[in-house]
Amino acid sequence: MPALISEETFALAAERLADNKRLAPRRTIEPGLVQGLVSCRKCGYALYRTSARSSARKIHYYRCLGSDGWRHLGGSVRDSRPIRQDLLDLD
Repeated sequence: MPALISEETFALAAERLADNKRLAPRRTIEPGLVQGLVSCRKCGYALYRTSARSSARKIHYYRCLGSDGWRHLGGSVRDSRPIRQDLLDLD
């Protein structure tokens, strides 16, 4: 069967994919201990890790997917507050 794209195009796409994996701002360099394991007690949606920057440092949080208004047509499903990662990831 003939190739749909040239070998050169395939090599460029593979290089772009590798760059995206390395440079993407959303990649998790230091994953949280419970990342992917916790869900909201009230609605059952997964908690995801996000961050905010204070004047002194970057603070990581876990947020309920149901609390994001932009994810749902009628607005947020929940009104839960984010949980600081350092309080949830007790070593």
